[in-house]
Amino acid sequence: TRPNIKCSSLGLLMYIIPYYFIKRDQCMDTLALSDYLAQDPEDLIHKVCGWMLRETGKRDESLLSEFLNSPRITLPRTTLRYAIEYFPAHMRKNYLQQPSWNSSVDHMPLWRIYRYVMAAALRLKGKVVRTPVLQSKELGNGTTLFLKLENEQHTGSFKYRGALNKILSLGESPPPLITASTGNHGLAISMILQKFNLDGTVYVPTTAAGHKIDILQKHSTKIVFHGVDGIDSELEAQRVADKKQHVFISPYNDWQIIGGQGTLALEILEQVGPLDYIFASVGGGGLISGIALALKAHLPTVKIVGCSPEQSNIMQKSVESGHIIAEPQQPTLSDGTAGGIEPDTVTLALCTKLVDDWATATETEITNAMRSVYQEHRIKIEGAAAVSVACFLKYRRTLKNKRVVVVLCGGNISDETFNDILNQDSEPLLFPTAEKTDTP
Repeated sequence: TRPNIKCSSLGLLMYIIPYYFIKRDQCMDTLALSDYLAQDPEDLIHKVCGWMLRETGKRDESLLSEFLNSPRITLPRTTLRYAIEYFPAHMRKNYLQQPSWNSSVDHMPLWRIYRYVMAAALRLKGKVVRTPVLQSKELGNGTTLFLKLENEQHTGSFKYRGALNKILSLGESPPPLITASTGNHGLAISMILQKFNLDGTVYVPTTAAGHKIDILQKHSTKIVFHGVDGIDSELEAQRVADKKQHVFISPYNDWQIIGGQGTLALEILEQVGPLDYIFASVGGGGLISGIALALKAHLPTVKIVGCSPEQSNIMQKSVESGHIIAEPQQPTLSDGTAGGIEPDTVTLALCTKLVDDWATATETEITNAMRSVYQEHRIKIEGAAAVSVACFLKYRRTLKNKRVVVVLCGGNISDETFNDILNQDSEPLLFPTAEKTDTP
């Protein structure tokens, strides 16, 4: 029999015609989109980043950064992919490197600030510990609770992320560095300076934890004691840095520091997936600002809860007042979050804009939280990490069936202090008799 050429041709046309119109529309959309956004290429790049997350399901920020620098990775060819290639490679690269601030943080789009987290993820890839997440049914008690174990990070706290990101951003041969710290930030800076054989000085208050000072003194970094409050050390360190034309690295009031801390939230997204709440300790606000920037960019409905000791909740009070307040430092087990805050810190605006609620913990609640975590998981955490656990436990009853992450920000506590806490007579706060009933 003779083949039905007419039917075959019609069948072929049925495939060709739709393909032609699809490609034509795609080309027209590309040109229209490129022309429309030509005045704001950063907005186009932002849309591409959002498209990549939606279409590929990837939350690897280094992949996004690589695409912005040189789009050679294998991805579907779509309108937005064509549109981004409309712009030169140097323009895409500048997106990651130049902040281009034209207004205050209050009026900045979230994605413009979020790019610091993207750049940090690329810079820190393979250089920091991808800390594990532990699901805790015991502490959750009806809540799907995950503990982010930043106590397993280099130098025993999350601070290593921001410190390394900041120092790497300064280039190969930066001038001498000066920073200030009550402990953990100084430990991170000191270790990195020693690793890269760089010159630096750490200013610390006279009230800093003794065991953290002991560790600092084992490094080659110069230590200067100044003041009784962390803010005293910070202001003096900044004054000296300006006078000597050295680089001052704030523990929290720095975009590279904030971006580095935000990388732990990107790990949480990959490890946990969707979540409803995250509890994180707050001192100067660098950690929670980075976390909020990363999470709100991907999960706009997630609730960010800032946690502080009742003895030192200056950021919470500052947010409520609309400006940084000054208060005398009170003794607290949460030495990592204690002390004053730089008056011009960008974290105030970020916390005001991105933190959904605040919670505080008493010293007894902090102590009990430390004992509870150790009792159930044999994990030793410091007071600053226990603050977020204690605040979660207070509101746990209102979070039934919710997916919650509590960040254990550090584990730098002396064996003597920790053993004293374990041997106290108070009962662990696993099932407290009076939990808060108000949802955070």
